[in-house]
Parts: sequence; structure tokens; C-alpha cells
Amino acid sequence: MADIIKPLQVEPAAITVVAGAAASIKVIDVPGGMDVLHLQIKNTHASVAFDTLTIQNRATVNGTWVSNGTDAASYTTAVKYPMLGASASPVTLAAAATVSVFYDVRGIDAINILASGNAATSEATLYYSFSQRR
Repeated sequence: MADIIKPLQVEPAAITVVAGAAASIKVIDVPGGMDVLHLQIKNTHASVAFDTLTIQNRATVNGTWVSNGTDAASYTTAVKYPMLGASASPVTLAAAATVSVFYDVRGIDAINILASGNAATSEATLYYSFSQRR
């Protein structure tokens, strides 16, 4: 069976990632019938790393956000559903680095991405697409 891939979505400009406590930088609504989210996160700042990056999901629009991917192992060695894997850990994403994350979105209403800069404000650009298995 072939995958059906929705077009790549791109944030039109860099998203500010502030230093301090992690804050939501993007909520991605999941289109009905989609199975997998492919998310690329690029730290576009030349010298400031991310201090933290967390991915959350919720089952319904009024549901509670559940954190997944709160530490490096969550992305690479101790991957648990609904996380499918990543090219590397984005938790402390280095300056000017990019990481790809794959996430099972069946039964999920939305994804929330939280991040903070390491001692200074950073920036991120997000690219994402969805696929559906038939």
C-alpha cells in the first residue's frame, strides 16, 4: 500500500524561543485520517542552543496536554508510543542544528511544541507534513 502525503507545511518566519521556562512555540492541529507526523525543527540562531524542547499531544480539543519526549532518551533509545523516533535528540538542540521527529498521530487532536533558549532568546523554523497509510 502506498502512503498519501499531505503537502509540507512551513512556518513563514522564524519563531522566537525565549530563555527561561519552556513555552509553547507551535500548536499543530492534526487533520482527520492522518497516521504519521514528520516534524523538522531547525534552530536558526547561530550561537544559542535550546535549553529544552518538549512535544505534547492531546486526544480531544478540550483534552489535557500529555508530554512525550521530555529527555534525550525519549527520542533515541527509549522511544515510546506515540513517538516513533528521531534523527537525534532535539531536547538541547544546538545552535544552527536541525532534527527530524516522527510521531504517530492516530487518535490525536493536536501536537504542542514547547521550547526554551539556553540563557538567551533563540529562534526556530518548523517544517511538517502528515502521511496516511492505506
